[in-house]
Amino acid sequence: ASDVYKRQTVKLLGSTKEANATNVLGESALTLSFATSHFFRLTNINGTVTITLDGWPETNKYAEMLIHFSGNGSGTQAVTFASDGASTIYTDGNAEWSNRAINVPASADQSHLVRAYSYDNGQTVFLAYLGKFVTTT
Repeated sequence: ASDVYKRQTVKLLGSTKEANATNVLGESALTLSFATSHFFRLTNINGTVTITLDGWPETNKYAEMLIHFSGNGSGTQAVTFASDGASTIYTDGNAEWSNRAINVPASADQSHLVRAYSYDNGQTVFLAYLGKFVTTT
């Protein structure tokens, strides 16, 4: 019999990513570390906040973080991205970006999703805007 039809066990749990949920109410600066989580859900943003990304793996190792964030109805707020040690940060050119910032809508039922990735220990970080999501009824 051919080896093509051998049964194999796939461990999907080993490919899952760590998730972290944070209530951002009143915060003006946060540090999100790849070393502790790969998905971050930030809620209740009620003021301008700077998010610093760190904990990237060593050079020549690809790493990405997903950041999902929403406001709390207190008005549109700017979320600005930085990276610890980054000499260059690129955005994907989406119209939602204003330099390294995205405005979080005032409505708590809308959220944004950004993917941040690096291959050189965070020296160069790429930010991709993945979209705005709205609660449906």
